[in-house]
Amino acid sequence: MTLATKDFNIDDAIQRVTSGHEPIVLSKDGKEVAVMMSIEEWEDLMDLESARRAKEEPGQDILWEDAKGELGLK
Repeated sequence: MTLATKDFNIDDAIQRVTSGHEPIVLSKDGKEVAVMMSIEEWEDLMDLESARRAKEEPGQDILWEDAKGELGLK
């Protein structure tokens, strides 16, 4: 979504990103510089990034069945 500075209303922007799950790209001098999004969407992105990093870390793969046994799960 694009808004001109003169039309920007922070309350409307917050409403759009929280209820409409519609991120807003902020730009300055025609260059995109930031994104305004709901905290839930940001947390989801951070979780995905953490999972990506964990997947790239070296280590031994273990089977789910083995992990459940070690954790005492059925």
